[in-house]
Amino acid sequence: MDNDKILYLFKRYVDNDYVNIGEIYLYPVNIHSKSKVIDFKLQNPNNICYNQEVLLEELLELTNEFANYVNIKLEPTIINAEKVSINRELGGKIQNYFNSITKLEIKSKISKEKVEIYGKSIGFDVDARKDSVFFNNHFVPSQGFVTNTTNNTIITDDLIESTEIYYDIIEEDYWYWESEHIYPKMDEILNDYPLLSPDWLAHYYSTVFTSSI
Repeated sequence: MDNDKILYLFKRYVDNDYVNIGEIYLYPVNIHSKSKVIDFKLQNPNNICYNQEVLLEELLELTNEFANYVNIKLEPTIINAEKVSINRELGGKIQNYFNSITKLEIKSKISKEKVEIYGKSIGFDVDARKDSVFFNNHFVPSQGFVTNTTNNTIITDDLIESTEIYYDIIEEDYWYWESEHIYPKMDEILNDYPLLSPDWLAHYYSTVFTSSI
């Protein structure tokens, strides 16, 4: 069966020229002869937030169903999708939340040292992978203290040293410690965006110390 015929049958199967996933429209435009990869072109007129892997998972379920119909397995790809698309509304919610965090605090279970770092967020970036997404808060520190909680004395007020000890304590515990203890409300924010944050996709939140611009 030639590729044009398969493409025609697929459109008949979905009963449209596009696949509608949460008001994101994915148009099947081409099928590669050897690999049987089916290309989709994305249109997002309502600027819906999405993760590309979530859309691909939905398309894969559809092409698997189609394979039962024509006995041809198609692998979907989206030729013009971003890895993660965040609109202005969500970007503002995330930044407002990061702006509300002006103090980072962590305590070592081993040394009993407590680190307090004061500062402000100047933005964030997103790093997407196959089954996880990382949100990095770019935080400009202004003051840092390390305290011995046993006798309540200051060990150092050097800012660079304080940030280094902050990271060291995180490594003592677990690398995603900040997701649970510094940025616990991020999951609540993202839960309102189903194409960005399904249950099977992991999200992690961390601090990147930086200098002001």
